[in-house]
Order: sequence, then structure tokens, then C-alpha cells
Amino acid sequence: MSNDLQGKAIRLILIDHDPIFRLGLRTFLAQFAEISVLVDVSTVAAALHELKEIKSQEIKSQEIKSAPSAAPSIDLVLLAVEGVTPAEPDQGAIALIKTLKSEYAQLPLLLIDSWLSDREIHAARELGVKGYFPKGTEPTVLVNAIRQITAGISDWVGGDIPISGKQRRLSATVTGSPISVKPRRLWMQNLRLSANRQMNAHIVELDAQLKNIHLSQFDRFFLLGRRRELRVARWLVNQILPAISGSETQLTLENTVSFSEVKISPVSTQNSIDLRFSVSGDLQRSPQIYPLDFSTLKSQLFDRILTKLQSRLENLTDIPLEIDILKLEKKQQLFYLILRQFEEIIGTLKYSQIQPDGLQEKQEILLSDLWQATIIEFFGKYSSLSMGLSMGNQQIVDIVPLISQDAAQVQASILNKIPQGSELFSYLLFQTSFTIENVEYLADSSESLQHAEFLLENLMIQVANAVIYPLLNRLADVEKIKQDFYDSRWMTTREIERFRNNLSWRYRWQKYWQEPKSIFESQYVLLVLDERGIRKISSYAPRREELAQLNGLQQTVTLLLETRDAIAPRVESMMVFLGSGGRYLLMQLGRGIGLIAQGIIQGIGNSLQDLKVRKNREP
Repeated sequence: MSNDLQGKAIRLILIDHDPIFRLGLRTFLAQFAEISVLVDVSTVAAALHELKEIKSQEIKSQEIKSAPSAAPSIDLVLLAVEGVTPAEPDQGAIALIKTLKSEYAQLPLLLIDSWLSDREIHAARELGVKGYFPKGTEPTVLVNAIRQITAGISDWVGGDIPISGKQRRLSATVTGSPISVKPRRLWMQNLRLSANRQMNAHIVELDAQLKNIHLSQFDRFFLLGRRRELRVARWLVNQILPAISGSETQLTLENTVSFSEVKISPVSTQNSIDLRFSVSGDLQRSPQIYPLDFSTLKSQLFDRILTKLQSRLENLTDIPLEIDILKLEKKQQLFYLILRQFEEIIGTLKYSQIQPDGLQEKQEILLSDLWQATIIEFFGKYSSLSMGLSMGNQQIVDIVPLISQDAAQVQASILNKIPQGSELFSYLLFQTSFTIENVEYLADSSESLQHAEFLLENLMIQVANAVIYPLLNRLADVEKIKQDFYDSRWMTTREIERFRNNLSWRYRWQKYWQEPKSIFESQYVLLVLDERGIRKISSYAPRREELAQLNGLQQTVTLLLETRDAIAPRVESMMVFLGSGGRYLLMQLGRGIGLIAQGIIQGIGNSLQDLKVRKNREP
């Protein structure tokens, strides 16, 4: 391949299983006119297919006329081996490289991964790989490496130590140069590599298990939680156990030419973090505002909620909920799906250019997307059922399109009333603080985590109600729906109609009494989970703007409450006064009656005594 690339764009193919990383890197590279990412795919097989397509198009357009085994005019392939599932985890990177090289031996490769062992790096170099960089490498460093490799100069990072072209030329003249490292640092480095190797092997196994299409929803979420824990543990290991830095590595040259020291610039894993968008659209380091990072924060929050979802999820409140009609397993499945879709939305937002101030405007769209994605996953995108019509006719109905017709009603009745959704998104994305009961708590505090847990649980319960709401409106008494989704208590038509009527009364009561009362009292009513089921709590929040927008009967309710608050203390004081006065009068009356009774009794006693005396005097 020609080394003269002036005036010609560098054509790249990006292979990585993580779509968010591919999107972020591709967006960052788009700002460089000389770099063009032709294709980004998730597997090596897909990359080989794309290479064949590119090659066939080039042959048809007569851009190249070469043997069938010649490589297409691709300047570089960026290959990330993390997340692959080879037969032997330790040979994952090598197996992928061999697969690519077996088809296109002259194709330049640049490895990008969280870690590679020394043996894998050595084997990769032997196979003709042009370079290796960790995923946390600075984007500008990676761009320079791409330019350097396409110019015909390899660029390698040995573990965490990058070696420049000049240093490689110096080291190439040295044979048998001893490297002295402090024993304790070497031991810590070996411990770090060993821990990374074991955790990556476990992650590979989990990825393989997650590809099983017959996996239950509970098992899938359990394995996803386990994988998150391993990734967090791997990040912590890389932060706590240092890599061998260049300042501790000295190369002693044993030839006639004397070099005092070759300094090697370290790429510190302390600063190794994922790529994120800045305000200007460039990828840069994520600001560490608080000790907890995004993955740790999200993992803690989701794991706590997943633990609660293993309960019976009974409704412990005094109000009926749409999800009460579901079987326990369907209820749990629905919550798992909502949590997974919410996680995907958070992951998408994390690498977008949205700012905290823009989340409030996006809340309605985000919740609508969450609801739409959940009904597709819960009912099935192409699921349908047969409904009987008059005269024995049958009609095939697609469930999701039918339910989606109530989107506007669901949005107005349920989704728009979910409180503090933008604050929850901002907390997870930007680790912003929470103001709870007029006290501000940092993102890593237990109070903030607890409050975020309540908000997310309430969001999940309300979205679950929103999923079942149109089902009860459209398909409530369909036998197939009852058999698949309903609890045995709600199988008869009478019970279903009673359940729907209770829900209707609940919405009326909530609209005309509970909602204006909560606004007037500056609080939200949240539905949260505990080890027994679903319960109701209240959370303070300023709602002055909503109070000013109330009208009609809702405003009348607030006026009645205000009137009651104004009159009740005075009436109570008057009643207390009247009660005290009445009690005094009754006491005095009772005392007078008592004195009269006492006088009567004394008179009777004296009369009896006089009668006895007279009897004694008679002969």
C-alpha cells in the first residue's frame, strides 16, 4: 500500500461490539477531513462481508484490477476485541486477527481494547498488526496513530507504555537490553493484569450466555447486572493498581554507543475514561464532578431496584392500579422491560450532545419513547389476535398499532404527570445534586441515591400503568388476553368491568381532588417499591407554577382547602371556648344538683333520727 496519502482521504473500517462507542468515535473522526469511516460494524464477520462488497464495487467501477485475493482499497481497520466470544478467551484477539488476515493478509490493523496481555501483543505483532491502543486513549493521540500507521509507521502501546517511532528505532538497535523494575511495582502490575484477565474472561462468558435467545427475562437481567458489576470492578482495579510507568523503566544499552536514558511517556490508566461529547461537539474526557462515575451510579441504582422486583409486587396502597390485573410473572416481566428500555435511553443520552437544561424540554419525548418501546417489547412488534365479530366472523387485529392509537390519551393522563423525570435523567447523566426537603445533597450521598431510587421506581410503575391502560380500553374482555396476562381473580366479565370502573373513579378523584390538593400542599405522591410490594409516599417539591394554572373545579378545591384552613382554627377555638363554657355550666349545675341532693338526704336523715327519738320517748 502506498505511503503517500497526501490529497487522499484515509479510509477506515471500525469494528466494535458497542454501538455507542462506534457512534462516538465515528462522530469525533468526522471533524477530520482527511479521515473517512466507510463502515462501522459489530462483528468481524460483518466486516468481512462489507470488505467483499467494497471490493466488488471497486472491481465493477474498474478502480482496481487485481487478483481476487487482493485487499480492497481500505487504509486501516480499527478492531476492538472486547466482548467477543471465542472458544478460548485468552486467544480471542489472536483468533480475530487470524480471521481477518486469512482473508486479507495485507490489510493494516489497529487494535483498540481495554487490555491485552504481553503474549497477545507479541503474537499480534508477529501477525502483522500495526498498532495497539487502550480504549481510554486520548482521541487526539488515536488520530495521530491513525495518520502514522497509514503512513507506514507502526505505533504500539506495550501494556500501558506507548513507544514512539524514534524510541522504537533506538530500541531496535539494542539486543538483550535489561529492564529493571521495582519488585513491588512489578508485583502490583502482575496482579493488575491477572485480575483484568480473569474478569475479562468472565465477561466473555456472560456475553456468550446473554446471546441465548431462550433466556428468561429474570436470568437476562441477573446476567446483565453481573456483567455491570464485573466492569465496575475492572475499572476500580485499573484505578487502584497502577501500571508500570515510564519513569520506573530504564533501558541499559550494552553497545559502544552510550545513551543515558530513554524516557517513555506513560498513558496512565488513572485518566483512562470513555469518550464523551463536549459542548462544542468534540470528544473529550468526562469531567469527574463527583467520586461516583456513571457506570457505578447506574449499577448501584439498578441493582437495588432489581432486588425489589423479586417480591410479589402487591399493591399496598388504597388506590387501584392498572397493573393489579396482571399475573405476577407478567408484572415482573413488564418492570424488567421498562428498566432495560430506560437503561438504553440513558445510554443513548450519555453520548448525545444534550445538556442538563435541555432535559426538561425532552422529558415528554423521552417518556413517550420509553412507553412505545416497552409496548413493542411486551406485546411483540408483530403480535396479533383474532377477535370474534357478529355472525361468526373473525377479525385479525395487530395489538401494538391498536394500543398506540391511545398514545395521546396515555401521554396526557399518565406520562405527563410523572414528576421530576428530568431531574432523574440529569442525575444519572451528569451526576447533578438533588434538593430534598430544601437541603441540597451531592450525587454520591445516600440521600440522593435513595431519592433517585424513589423517582425511578415511580417512573417504572407509572409507565407500566400506561402500558396496560390502553389494553384495558381496547382489549379488556378478549379471552386470549385474559389467558395470557390476567390474574385468576379478574377472569370474569363482571370482575373486569368492576376493575375498570374503579380505575375510572380513581382518575376522577385524582383529577378533581388529589391532584389539586397535592399541588396546593407542594408535594408529589410517589409510588415506590419495598420488600413487600408497592406503597405510597409523599415528596416535597415547589409547585407554584402549577398552582397558578389551575382553574375550574380544581381551583375551587384549592379555595375550599384554603377556606377550611382559614376558618377551621377559629371554629375550633370557638368550639373549645363553647365546650369549656358548657363544661363549666354543667359542672356548676351538677354541683348545685349535688348540693340539693345532699340537703335532701341530710333532711331525710334528720327526720329519721327525730322519728327514732320520739319512738324512744313514748312509753
